[in-house]
Amino acid sequence: MDTAKKSQNKLDKLLLIIYLVLFPFGQLLRFQTDILGKSIALYPTDLLVMIMALSLIYKKVLIPKIFKYFLNYILFAAFSLLVSLSFFTFNQVLISSLYLIRFTSYLLFFVYVWNLIKSGIKKEWFFNKLIIISFVVSILGIGQYLLIPDVRFLQNFGWDNHLLRIIGTFFDPGYTAIIITFGLTLSLISYLETRKLQYIILILINGLSLAFTYSRAGFLSLTVSILVLIFIYKKYKLFIVLLGFLLFLPFLPRPASEGARLERIVSIKARMENYQESLKIIKTSPLIGVGFNNLCPARLKIFGGNPLSHSCYGADSSILFVLATSGIVGLMLYLYMLMKLILGRSNNSYSKALLAASSALFVHSFFMNSLFYPWVMGYMAILLAISTKGDT
Repeated sequence: MDTAKKSQNKLDKLLLIIYLVLFPFGQLLRFQTDILGKSIALYPTDLLVMIMALSLIYKKVLIPKIFKYFLNYILFAAFSLLVSLSFFTFNQVLISSLYLIRFTSYLLFFVYVWNLIKSGIKKEWFFNKLIIISFVVSILGIGQYLLIPDVRFLQNFGWDNHLLRIIGTFFDPGYTAIIITFGLTLSLISYLETRKLQYIILILINGLSLAFTYSRAGFLSLTVSILVLIFIYKKYKLFIVLLGFLLFLPFLPRPASEGARLERIVSIKARMENYQESLKIIKTSPLIGVGFNNLCPARLKIFGGNPLSHSCYGADSSILFVLATSGIVGLMLYLYMLMKLILGRSNNSYSKALLAASSALFVHSFFMNSLFYPWVMGYMAILLAISTKGDT
């Protein structure tokens, strides 16, 4: 390998390391900027991913076979966005296109990581870094719970109202829960493969942190993940791990906080209202959708509301999000893409991790728009890269 190539590989790895270091800090690194008169949230992690994605343009890189399935959905999403110019203003569509650019960047981030692996970086290195990321998220979440248990003041900045539960650096217990669930899944696999004590410690700490999110979507996702691992490994003792976690939940502290009540119904009602809104938006353009991601202008046009709300551009279900923004055709392309990405892989620990984590994520995405959450996309892009064969 010549000197220029070695220098490029070092720079590529450095950018990735910076991304991994910044990842656990989530929303803490958020900053606002005005674009076309609209306040837009920017994150250093997103910007780094875009830089890494753009770097692929001027480099000779290999493209994995499965990327063509990404391309099908991206092109259709772009088409639906262009068509939406007949419904929304140019500025609205231009702002919405930033979400498609970000989504595309994370898909290209997968290609970036895959090429780093082809250049010689071991898959185990990436796998261990993902475990560390989730562990740091857990530790930061526990720190927040102990030091700042009352985070209701964040409601003044457009976030949900939470008290006495872990919301972590993502300012949301649901998204924090899925990142921790990923870490639990990977730690369980590492323990099953190596039997090292350190992974039991990680499992216990991650499990404790997950429990104190009081996130039912997170609990359900972990349940699905462990059931998948039981099916894959035929290790029925994992039922004991799952049962132990579920039996621990009723003994969690029950403070005078709605969010800490596992039987709460307020969030269910709010989610049902969001589903109904999404379905009404879907009815306006069921075949190709309102454009990726025109949810906010569509919501404001139909229902009114606050354009500054963090939920304006979101839906409480990734499937409904895809249906609303790219229609029935887009949903078919998206589900086909997911099927091709996950099925038909080799029987190694990385592919097992992808299957278990993807199953957990898919279930979680029925309750939150987690399939399109930037940190989830980044995490899964790395996991997908290390589980993808070298075919081009």
